[in-house]
Amino acid sequence: FKFVPYVVAFLGYAEPRCDFTVVVATQTDDGRKFNRGRLLNAAFRDVVRKEDFDSVIFHDVDLLPSEELMPFYAVPPKDGRPLHLAGAWRTKYRSRDFVGGALAMRPRDFVKCNGFPNDCWGWGLDDRELALRMKRSKLKIVRPPADLKGASYVDLDPINMQNVVHSDERGYYHEYWNMDMENGKLRPKIFGDVDPKFLRDAHVEANGLSNIADNSELVAKTSEFGGRVIRLLYALENKRERKEGTVALVSARQSLQAAYENPMLQGPVAEAAMKQTRALAAQGNLKAPLGRRLPYSNPKLLSPEDRFRLQGGKKPLTLPPPSSSSSGNDAGGAAAKALVAAAAPVRRR
Repeated sequence: FKFVPYVVAFLGYAEPRCDFTVVVATQTDDGRKFNRGRLLNAAFRDVVRKEDFDSVIFHDVDLLPSEELMPFYAVPPKDGRPLHLAGAWRTKYRSRDFVGGALAMRPRDFVKCNGFPNDCWGWGLDDRELALRMKRSKLKIVRPPADLKGASYVDLDPINMQNVVHSDERGYYHEYWNMDMENGKLRPKIFGDVDPKFLRDAHVEANGLSNIADNSELVAKTSEFGGRVIRLLYALENKRERKEGTVALVSARQSLQAAYENPMLQGPVAEAAMKQTRALAAQGNLKAPLGRRLPYSNPKLLSPEDRFRLQGGKKPLTLPPPSSSSSGNDAGGAAAKALVAAAAPVRRR
């Protein structure tokens, strides 16, 4: 909950003054890995593309920028020149090919490269593929000047997933990172480059902003801080993924039913397994499950934790509503900016 109040104050005091909207996109707890690309594509479609914004900043919620970066957040980047804001943090982000953390660009440039890929589940690859898509669209990635003193970020997440993925123990943390880094998208795996077949026109044009409507569903929308902050909750699955999930649940239930009704083994191990099977049955796992998806048309049916997360864990503060005018001038003025942040899935207990 630190990101929203911090960035509202940060942009509110930024010079030159700018109108802004902060959009926080969160994924429902559907048992799937975090898909940052789909979240940002969906939020862009539902908020940024419907308004007249001069700039959009894609931002991680675990990074808090220093005051030295205020002018770069307040002024829109030039056409065709996306600005990797987090590139100013050179003690951490040293690779010229990395555009994660915080990235500002013109909305039309994001549309031109068809946004993020929709098939990146878990940490990794979404930013790398976006960088390659931008280069493919003849966009030049720039960064704050190297002599900008004091520019940095406070990192709220102590875990460096880059180190995890590149370690010999990455298998223990497979639920967090993108397994495609090991299973086909990189040549050689883990340390290599993205396979060129994933950058072909047909693949890029069919996998991104253009088909996000088929890969996401808006569950709930709330606002706070006088309308300057919008929170969106998304279910991120398409028809095929939903069907596969349902088949997996049915198959698991049928296997449990067979083990419960027709024990085939004997001995201490079999007895221990049957004891666990009975415990699972007593918890209701043999019953036909309820629908995996909530009746999203009624936000009141969301869990208390979902509502708490969407509201930021506190009562909304009152700020002046954004001005209806925007100049769109690169030199400054009341430029309209949308800062879109992706949050990790809401976990229900």
